[in-house]
Amino acid sequence: MSREHDLSFLQQNGGINGLTEKLKSDTETGAPGDETDQINWKQAFGTNTYPRKKGRNFWTFVWEACRDTTLIILMVTASASLALGIKTGVI
Repeated sequence: MSREHDLSFLQQNGGINGLTEKLKSDTETGAPGDETDQINWKQAFGTNTYPRKKGRNFWTFVWEACRDTTLIILMVTASASLALGIKTGVI
């Protein structure tokens, strides 16, 4: 239902209220059961969360920035300007 975004399936089953009745659930409190039921459901189906992505460190961003064409051109022209400034005695 959610992958195809097919609302006709939801309507065929009586809407949200009909679906929660068929699942023996509640729209306010969720699935019935005690804590052991919830532990069993987590073991059977896993947690309802996305895995956390590994963060990238500072040097990864620096490396990606150094591979940018515009920044490479700016670094080359800055180096040339610095070298010419030192050679002519301006700096």
